[in-house]
Amino acid sequence: MAKFVPVAKSTELKPGEMKRVLVDGERVCLVNVDGTYYALRDQCGHQKAALSKGKLEGSVIECPLHFARFDVRTGKVLRGPDFGRLQLAGLEKLGPEAVAMFQRIGEIIADVQCEDVPTYQVRVQGDWVQVSL
Repeated sequence: MAKFVPVAKSTELKPGEMKRVLVDGERVCLVNVDGTYYALRDQCGHQKAALSKGKLEGSVIECPLHFARFDVRTGKVLRGPDFGRLQLAGLEKLGPEAVAMFQRIGEIIADVQCEDVPTYQVRVQGDWVQVSL
């Protein structure tokens, strides 16, 4: 039998909002999509950035670090990192060697495989949203 842990009052998250909660020491991103709650590991499948600090559009969450996108309902990768969106304003002031170094780092990071993010069971009991790992 799954062990459900109360993590938030059902009134804490409005539709379109998300937040980090802890379940047995595990960082979990709790999301409200149109009144339905979803939970997934609060860790991007690319380089482990906190998804709860990213952007939510409908049922799609975007990593704040490299803009990878995931479906919060399934944890599936919808798009890997999007390095074309990185803005490194002022980098040219550091000189051509620094620009070349950051471009090389971007190429290496872009080659890191982006994996699906684990999702967890969620239920609402009374006023509480509960998550089971």
